[in-house]
Amino acid sequence: MRVRQIPIALVAALIVAAVGIVDAAVGSDPDVVVVFVAVAGFIGIEVVRSWRDRHCVALRSDVSAWLAARATETDEPVTDLASRAISAYRATLVSDPRANETSTR
Repeated sequence: MRVRQIPIALVAALIVAAVGIVDAAVGSDPDVVVVFVAVAGFIGIEVVRSWRDRHCVALRSDVSAWLAARATETDEPVTDLASRAISAYRATLVSDPRANETSTR
């Protein structure tokens, strides 16, 4: 199971910029088209960077099936369940109590 998420705010901003490009082009306002194209370009770069910088972990098929089944039973996202499971496993491996702290989103 591979999960990659793109921040929804970036996708929404990219859609708004695309609509702005079309609106400015229809309204024959080339300066605004240039501004919207630049904004859409910067947002597009950030979307690609955020997608590329996230790390994926390939799971065995039995672990992936367990995560999917457990997520369905508990009605929570697979990513949250996987994060908790990995944090709990990591806590058993690490002897430093400060390393057991997990970051929140």
